[in-house]
Amino acid sequence: MKVLHIADIHFCKDRADEALASLRCAEEFAVTYGIDMIAIAGDLFDAAVLNSENARLAEFVGAIKRLGDSAPVAMVYGTPSHDVDGSLEIFQTVTCRYGITVLEPGQAYLLLDDGFTTIKNSESKAIVFGIPEPRKKYLLANSSAGKDETEETIRDAMRRMCYLLAAKRREYPDIPCVALYHGEVAGTQLQNDQTVERGTGISITIDDLAGIGADYFALGHIHKPQRVGSLNAYYAGSVYPKNFGETHKAGFYIADVEAGSCMEQRHDFPHPQNMKIETTLDEFLKKPPYSRTEADGLDFDGGNDVRGKKVWLEISCDKARRSFANAEAELQKLLWPRRGRRLPRHNPRHPRGNRPRRRDNRGEYPCQKVRGVGGKLRHRGRRKRRQENRGP
Repeated sequence: MKVLHIADIHFCKDRADEALASLRCAEEFAVTYGIDMIAIAGDLFDAAVLNSENARLAEFVGAIKRLGDSAPVAMVYGTPSHDVDGSLEIFQTVTCRYGITVLEPGQAYLLLDDGFTTIKNSESKAIVFGIPEPRKKYLLANSSAGKDETEETIRDAMRRMCYLLAAKRREYPDIPCVALYHGEVAGTQLQNDQTVERGTGISITIDDLAGIGADYFALGHIHKPQRVGSLNAYYAGSVYPKNFGETHKAGFYIADVEAGSCMEQRHDFPHPQNMKIETTLDEFLKKPPYSRTEADGLDFDGGNDVRGKKVWLEISCDKARRSFANAEAELQKLLWPRRGRRLPRHNPRHPRGNRPRRRDNRGEYPCQKVRGVGGKLRHRGRRKRRQENRGP
């Protein structure tokens, strides 16, 4: 059974193009590889989205629908500030070939050829569990404990839920088992390389996951792709880099899951990778952190090729020495790295902006306004003569 695992879509109006591009890529792989199930491990939204044309919600729902036309889709709620209560219900109203199912905590779902069911069936291909991000709504509905006591109580409740799912797993030992979970696992690394400590915050342990007995764990919440311990448990990471703190290559997993075994393969989404270079002015003046290459590119830190990447170059210095750093010149080197090539002149009169300047029928350049030194406007080239003998 092949599972396509994505997570942390974080759809919003400002980043809609990137999110939709990732979903189109996932749809193409689902069709090409003959995927049996698509797992979306939470954080489909970045925040609450208005149902309006400007917010592009209909496009997002349509992209999820096309996934449902390719294979059965299972999803779980993510962080409450992203997937607000009730936000995923819109996908359950969508009509598609295989259906879209929002997994409820503690419930076992059986995968059939045409979708999911909660009724026992001898033709089940797999058993699927969903564990949304821990919320007081379904774990501590009647509790009034303090913060520390609440976190410990939630961890105990999550542990009991894992025991419950393990019992349900033992009822179907001969078919594969997939578990979706959105949240932190103790021992994993965050994007800033900090480690999630055991017994802090609302996180479960590797032992809790292992006790379920699933053959593959589709995890979400941490944007840094990684494997959790020695389990077949993977964080897919975000479907596009949200900021320059995320320097990973956005992608997803395709897992070939069988009862008792799993083989996974990672694929990339079509987004440029972020790279952040930090240096001081003294180090920069002594030796810039990049050098030109024969392949018409730039190398950073003696070997990191930045072609096709989004680069953040940060030069630190005090205010008095700031004038020594020519940020505009360094930016131009990044944008136009080929040695000896002149930068194209910006033509504000052309809708494409950087259009090669062509001569008119008299061999002259049309007039172009550009910014000169001091921000003053000056004219480049000769003004084009008005056409003579213009008809009425």
